[in-house]
Amino acid sequence: MNGHRSFQLTLALRLLTECSHGINVNCVAPGYTKSRMTEAVYDNEAYNEKLFKALPAKRWGEGKDLAAACVYLASPASDYVTGTCLVVDGGILGGPAIVQREV
Repeated sequence: MNGHRSFQLTLALRLLTECSHGINVNCVAPGYTKSRMTEAVYDNEAYNEKLFKALPAKRWGEGKDLAAACVYLASPASDYVTGTCLVVDGGILGGPAIVQREV
């Protein structure tokens, strides 16, 4: 788990224990997701070739993938889900070592 995910989970657990008052507190941890911030990387074919060897989903995530996770967490289907971090990463945590970006 990287630093960002650890922070998200720690924050969710802290909110859960200190101020949830009947509110479910969770977080969503995205993996490689297409955005303006990642544009330069996801258009790099050589990088994608290496990345997809380590990424079981074999594709970049999209906003709709994260939105679906948020809809689930906001729906009655997740009423008993609290204090967790929903990882939406295409399986990168379970795959081989993450590819380092070459500068």
